[in-house]
Amino acid sequence: MNISKKTRYASRALIELGLLYEKKKKPVTLTEISKNQKIPVRYLENIFNALVNAKILHGVRGKGGGFILSKPVHNIFLSDVIQIFDPPLKNIECVDDVEKCSLYNTCVMRDIWSGLAVHLIEYLGKYSLQDLMDKARKDENMFYI
Repeated sequence: MNISKKTRYASRALIELGLLYEKKKKPVTLTEISKNQKIPVRYLENIFNALVNAKILHGVRGKGGGFILSKPVHNIFLSDVIQIFDPPLKNIECVDDVEKCSLYNTCVMRDIWSGLAVHLIEYLGKYSLQDLMDKARKDENMFYI
């Protein structure tokens, strides 16, 4: 299974945004996230546009502007992110577009592929942004030798 760079970067950027907003109580800039997560600003711009369109983020214009979350961290899930950037099984024609599959009515594998997508979304749906931020804080406080 492939998880795209966009999904990985979006996940890290959302965690960073959540943590920074929690500290500062004001919108977070792409520059701050880019610096802390080592993600190019231009790449973040594309990712954040998609997250704004999906109503996960809200952009604040002007001086002191940046981005804030559109909903509480416990209501944003890893499954939301993957469905924006890497919808499960989007490249399997019999699942994605039944008209392209000549074996649609007789293929045993179609149900298996569909079930896999459901399980993946259910699994990723167990992890909220709150959970990921808590894990990041815990890992940040660990002492390494």
